[in-house]
Amino acid sequence: LKKAPHIRHMTVKPPVMSDEQVRNSLIKVSAKVVRKNIDKVETIRVLLEDNKDKDT
Repeated sequence: LKKAPHIRHMTVKPPVMSDEQVRNSLIKVSAKVVRKNIDKVETIRVLLEDNKDKDT
């Protein structure tokens, strides 16, 4: 919910940027999101690995 105002702000902004700039900024944002998710997945994987070690 915290992210919603930021998105609204982006959509309200008049289309001053060129299509390329828009695409680049979208790529940048999605790359950031993907990286965040990868970090989360890595953390989960490490935790699972730790649990596996404890079982043995």
